[in-house]
Amino acid sequence: MRKIKFDLNDISIELQHEPAVKWEVGDINVTDRFRNYQKDVLRKAEREGLDYENIYESLALSSIMVLRWPCPYPEIFTNREWAEITKLNPYTVKNSPLPQEISTSLHEATCNHFIGEDVFMNGGKTKLSRDVACSFNDLYNGLPMVSSNIMEKITEEEHCYMFLYPVTKPFFLNPLREYKLVLNRATPGSRKRPDLSCVVDDITILNSEIKPLKCTPLQQKKDIVKAQLRARKSINMQLQGKGGLAEAGIFLNMGEWMESFFMDLQYDGLYRSWPFLTTKLAVEKASIPLIENALQILQRTTNIEIIKKFEMVKSHHLHLSCVDSQILHK
Repeated sequence: MRKIKFDLNDISIELQHEPAVKWEVGDINVTDRFRNYQKDVLRKAEREGLDYENIYESLALSSIMVLRWPCPYPEIFTNREWAEITKLNPYTVKNSPLPQEISTSLHEATCNHFIGEDVFMNGGKTKLSRDVACSFNDLYNGLPMVSSNIMEKITEEEHCYMFLYPVTKPFFLNPLREYKLVLNRATPGSRKRPDLSCVVDDITILNSEIKPLKCTPLQQKKDIVKAQLRARKSINMQLQGKGGLAEAGIFLNMGEWMESFFMDLQYDGLYRSWPFLTTKLAVEKASIPLIENALQILQRTTNIEIIKKFEMVKSHHLHLSCVDSQILHK
């Protein structure tokens, strides 16, 4: 397997710096344990190199800790300790993001399919209910009765057109959105081409990578690493500018799976990547109960609080600039 390239000298120098602010959970010094783990990984990289077999080792050299289950770091944390750490996830969803009436309408439309009735979801009085109805109807009408071998050969573009765009379009193209949607184009400060990104004030707040059905595990791992590294870069760009929130979002669609993460930088040298929501795509009519889960992920991911907070910071800086301008002209 192809080795991943790192600037090991720079990483070695960075790991010699003692973090000023450490993350401790009870009696668990997460920062110190992860720093020792990074040093072990660095020695392994110097000795034999790293490939995509264990993406968490590669991400650790960029100071990214992925806080998902099962624990990616069994060498340094027990399951009990990992449970204590991950229960602090600030992005945990406690309630369904969809109102009860929308969930009920989705359930009724799904039941109609299984009892052989016409399937159509009526939009309600709210914009969200109309968006959900539009997504559901478009996706349902385009789904095959059963998945077939043809699905194994579809391109990324075909995959998006058939399974992803029907559910993402009403959310990512919301006219009230506070971000610029960029599709398959290089974003500010990078020559890379994420499949989808949300940009606020020339800074990417949400990065995305997409792979079609039947993509290989290696393709998935490469794109997961790319998305995590881009989130880290987004945070650095925020901090290099006028000050920022040190947060960024990640949206992944790897084959049938959809998931999102949020990354923050609350402690020195520790980019924490928190899992947000995970579900499967509906790829045939028999799997339409999954549509509600997909819509919940997209509704919450595209309405992410970090975009709202980023806009508040931006507005605050604009207000200060106006005040300074007024003072200078007096």
